[in-house]
Amino acid sequence: MRIFTGDGYNPLIHKTADLLARQIKLRAGVRPGILAQGRPRAGDITLAVQGELLSESFEIEIGPEPSARVVGGDPRGVLYGGGRLLRAARFEPGRIIFGPSEGPCVPDMALRGIYFATHFGNFYHHAPVPEVVRYVEELALWGVNFLVVWFDMHHFTGLDDPAARKHLERLRALQHAAHGVGMRFGLVTLANEAYSTSPVELRADPNTGRAHYHVELCPSKPAALERIVRDLRAEFEQFDPLDAIWIWPYDQGGCACEACRPWGANGFLRAARAVAAMFRGLGGGGKVFLSTWLFDFAKDEEWRGFYRELEKDHSWIDGVIADGPNAFPHWPLEHRLPGDLPLLNFAEISMHDMYPWGGCGINPRPRHWQEMWDLLRPHVRGGWPYSEGIYEDINKVIWAQLFWNGRRSVRDIMTEYAAWEFSPEQAGKIFSIMERMEITLTRFKLKVQGLEGASKIWEEICSIDASLPPWAKSAWRWRIVYLRALIDAELEKNRLKPTAAVKTALKEIARIYHARRAEEAVNPAAALKP
Repeated sequence: MRIFTGDGYNPLIHKTADLLARQIKLRAGVRPGILAQGRPRAGDITLAVQGELLSESFEIEIGPEPSARVVGGDPRGVLYGGGRLLRAARFEPGRIIFGPSEGPCVPDMALRGIYFATHFGNFYHHAPVPEVVRYVEELALWGVNFLVVWFDMHHFTGLDDPAARKHLERLRALQHAAHGVGMRFGLVTLANEAYSTSPVELRADPNTGRAHYHVELCPSKPAALERIVRDLRAEFEQFDPLDAIWIWPYDQGGCACEACRPWGANGFLRAARAVAAMFRGLGGGGKVFLSTWLFDFAKDEEWRGFYRELEKDHSWIDGVIADGPNAFPHWPLEHRLPGDLPLLNFAEISMHDMYPWGGCGINPRPRHWQEMWDLLRPHVRGGWPYSEGIYEDINKVIWAQLFWNGRRSVRDIMTEYAAWEFSPEQAGKIFSIMERMEITLTRFKLKVQGLEGASKIWEEICSIDASLPPWAKSAWRWRIVYLRALIDAELEKNRLKPTAAVKTALKEIARIYHARRAEEAVNPAAALKP
């Protein structure tokens, strides 16, 4: 088997060939050669761009030999078509059996992103960079095309802090990885973000009712606003030209002083306009998005004022990001954004119903996501799910594929995922287990609600485990399913008391997450604490 990249050299098409070869080697045991010239023969794969197709779209043509030809409207389309070619195929030792021809396949939504919360000592923060890079590449095969990360200032004394320089180096590596697979790359910043050394006299009033680092600045003080813009400009200049910035009102952040209240419709926009103007002035052509996270905590006061201000002038932003920790806010569903700005989703796929987040393994939520998508589909134009780690990998894929084809069901996407990552023969059974794992998800540490049936799930998981190919059986994606089932069965059997098996399982999960130095919220070991 060989993979042909066509005449000339395109780095993304060559990267696609490398990713396909890597996955084929894992599943079939042989790595195809990659060639730019020659004549394809039976079993070969050809990658090509065809200008008549739309951007990011693809077609898959299976020849009679059989051989496969993946044609994209651009190199990104070739990449996404290559991912689909693999997922539709079946693998045996030494050979690949292609699925049917497909296409043209055109994404519904142009923005299919992911946000990595690069803090708290989570996987993105502490895993070896090559592992995180590989993960970015694997998400690209599912159609993810926009990565956003955070340089959380408050940890550092300033840009010259050695720890800050080290973290910036890591984030630049993620930018390089994202661009290497055709993704755009952006940064999130709090509107009034600051370093730990911010002048006390310029600091914000922290009595916002939300979380606060107590070092943020008050943008109603001219010297503080000047400092916000100066520090963020220096941060942005550490990267290759950014494709976007998000300007964030809360989790941390905000100012409750008289001149800034209500924050979301006043001080927040004062700071955001200044930061946006500075970013535009850098000349990279990147987009500016405003977040409305936690506006709903103030009922409708911030939403109403926010809309009123955008109706006066929305020319300085490119879209609005909305979601909530428990449910999507009602206001943007009932009121179209001024100027028909795009409403973008920020699905909370990480924290809900499990603490530590992902601490017991996978957190599938098929019913919840289907209900949420049925509500949001007429309103949103893409988005970035919020990720604190790899334990919600299946949730990332659900959203990437819903943004690609909103007519698909969550069941269909999850079954495709299970067939690709685990076993085509067991995919239906695995989806059934995921449905039941959603019922038993809710937990605080090891205090779990509704564990009835956990022993039956564990029995089924053990049966599936015995049938999996070695590469799937040992992979972290399967291990976080297997270990979640083991933990739940042990807790059901022993009335929520952690057994030796539970403790061993939590240690393995922590190794998978690289969570040895993680903060409690993302550290599986915290599940054992009272």
